[in-house]
Amino acid sequence: MLGAAASRSSSAAALACCAMACALLPATAQASCNSQNSFKLDWDTQETGSISKSTPIVYTVTNGAGASTLVTLSFSGDTADIATLNFGGAVGTVQTPYIGAINVGGLASSTEKTLTIGAIFDGYQSSVDSNADVAVVNLAFGVAVRDIQFTVLDIDYFAGQFRDWLKITGTGPGGTFVPAISSPFGNDNVGNPGQTSPGVALIGPYTATVPTTSSSEIIGNGSSDSTQDYGNITARFAQPVTSVQLRYANGPEAYMSGEPGQQAIGIHDISFCPLPDLVLQKTAAPLVTTAGDPARFNSPGSDVLYSLTVSNNGGSAVDANSIILDDMLPGQVSFYNGDIDGAGPLTTAYEFDAGSSGLTLGVSNLSFSNNGGGSYAYSPASGYDAAVNAIRLAPQGTMAPNSTFTIRFRAQVK
Repeated sequence: MLGAAASRSSSAAALACCAMACALLPATAQASCNSQNSFKLDWDTQETGSISKSTPIVYTVTNGAGASTLVTLSFSGDTADIATLNFGGAVGTVQTPYIGAINVGGLASSTEKTLTIGAIFDGYQSSVDSNADVAVVNLAFGVAVRDIQFTVLDIDYFAGQFRDWLKITGTGPGGTFVPAISSPFGNDNVGNPGQTSPGVALIGPYTATVPTTSSSEIIGNGSSDSTQDYGNITARFAQPVTSVQLRYANGPEAYMSGEPGQQAIGIHDISFCPLPDLVLQKTAAPLVTTAGDPARFNSPGSDVLYSLTVSNNGGSAVDANSIILDDMLPGQVSFYNGDIDGAGPLTTAYEFDAGSSGLTLGVSNLSFSNNGGGSYAYSPASGYDAAVNAIRLAPQGTMAPNSTFTIRFRAQVK
């Protein structure tokens, strides 16, 4: 619990209130944001050329709503193996990491820039989790973000020289996660692992011929030119994460022979959404005011009107049906289970002002407790019921970004 009248959360949430104190309990984020609020690290906006593999690079990314956030790109593991490669033709020799249109993987435009990571590893690797002969690409977002999505290009294989081996994971408030990985040809790490022709990216978990040891791994199992999409995969994280790691190696060792040679992959633009930013505030006011008596609602027998206002100040919608407000009533009041506004237009024990949230709140979305929130199965008596000491309110629907709703109910000072 937070000892304050307002609190906030950065994801879909259950909200709990106690008298004038409120807290938000985070839940898994799933809903996506609209194009206006989406961020994209677009390599086309960056200067063409080689970038540092030893010093982190911080990019400022701005969305259509004018909000900005930071993405830090860095490299770790065996960075000595990140190399200068000869791409031949007009491209020639290039020091990687490199931002430019040299590894476009069948993208719509042959001038589309990508981030190319090339390597000449000292040897074939038996574990992509090792730091020896494994190049690691790190993306850090500073704060948790959702719906991170990007395409990796040109994951392929050349006999006696290299087999691209990639592992992708993300880390966030809830732990370490594996993204949903799919190719343009229908294979994925959810229900259809392996390889689908003409694609050459073999997606785990898979144990036949060339084993991938987990659903986070992809191995090249055929040839794909840097202008083709045969070796492409797309990764998307449903969970909120603060960082993403791509581990890149040559192997597995047991399935390779010959002297390791040059190899490269490309990473296309990285898009992501901000999390919802929920702020909850609880206020109390006298139901009836009397001139010269502003503290009337502290007097026994007076009715108090409680207001719970929830604002989503973030650029993402809140997951459907995921907002739950648990309000613990102080022992000095009795909940009023009757018509909240008497002769007014309402007929329920509460008032719901949806604003632009897109939510609804029906009678069935309220439940009551007489044991301090241990359970919410109590049926309150009509009128004032002193046995009610906690209320659960569960608005339905998906709360829109940059919106607010308010719920009001009555209680009487004992």
